[in-house]
Amino acid sequence: MDLFQERNLSPMMIASMQAPFDSPDWIYELKLDGCRCIAYLDGNETVLRNKRNMELLPRFPELNQIHRQVKQKCVLDGELVVMVNGVPDFYELQKRTLLTRRVKIELGAGRLPASFVAYDCLQCGDRELLSVPLLSRKEILAENVAEGERLALSRYIPEKGDTAVSDDG
Repeated sequence: MDLFQERNLSPMMIASMQAPFDSPDWIYELKLDGCRCIAYLDGNETVLRNKRNMELLPRFPELNQIHRQVKQKCVLDGELVVMVNGVPDFYELQKRTLLTRRVKIELGAGRLPASFVAYDCLQCGDRELLSVPLLSRKEILAENVAEGERLALSRYIPEKGDTAVSDDG
């Protein structure tokens, strides 16, 4: 199966909220206040699609070159974020998703540019990775993506979910 060609994946979403816990079988990542989406990246283009499979790049043109930061064709599950004072701001991101006039989109991109934060690599090259263990996919992700101003990798904490969210941890 070529996930890159099909371009019909949905981002993985939180199934249910639960209290933090420690487990050697889990990793923990920050929940960003953004918009989950899938990035289809190769040597020629960037395609970003949300959970409804709608194309996002027309509203976030500042991300049109992130494909240059991958070593080979890949499909990434991640999140679009707009940062305000170093913190993801969902209100500003949502305002950007509603813009339709080109001039307003360009002004928004210049004022508060969006970034894509990758959580997972679902395909790398011609290899579909859905059955590969998550930590192995994260290694492939780190090997294939060069972080930059508009593309980042999500950091994770192994095992210590309770400690990661506590005030004294």
